[in-house]
Amino acid sequence: DDLEAGGEPGDALVTFAVQAPRAGTYAVRWRYANGLDSASTMTVSSERADGTVVDGPGRITFPSTTSWATWENLSGQLRLEAGLNLDTIGRGASNVGAVNLNWVELQLG
Repeated sequence: DDLEAGGEPGDALVTFAVQAPRAGTYAVRWRYANGLDSASTMTVSSERADGTVVDGPGRITFPSTTSWATWENLSGQLRLEAGLNLDTIGRGASNVGAVNLNWVELQLG
């Protein structure tokens, strides 16, 4: 299922549990659609299970794809600690626009 983040700020987020083999910065890709005429933003962060912040919060800018049926990939990086990390992407009060998020890929190898 897709994450649809738009409408009222703060209305959508998803958290993934990720087991990192070692501490470091990892490549991440987001598959998304943004049918608006302008870029949209979301907030991403990574933390330990005890709530200790590992990375972020940071803002990701998703360029327009001109259609909600047109999907693009956006690459970035996310810092993780060795072991369990809780990685969250969502729409915060300072974000703009709307995004449909299809999948997230972390390259752990």
